[in-house]
Amino acid sequence: MLHRIFFEQSPDILLVAAAGGRIVQANSKAVGAYGYSREELLSLRLDDLGPVGQIAARLAV
Repeated sequence: MLHRIFFEQSPDILLVAAAGGRIVQANSKAVGAYGYSREELLSLRLDDLGPVGQIAARLAV
């Protein structure tokens, strides 16, 4: 239970994906950063967010 609190309240964007790349968990920071609702994020695959390098560059402030 404590890990869930840390996951949700992390100041970092956290996504958990299944082996095939489908997103199975997203914290509030990820929801805010990507502009999708949590339900929308959980319907996506990591590839849907773009290549890893582009994702990192887009989120860097």
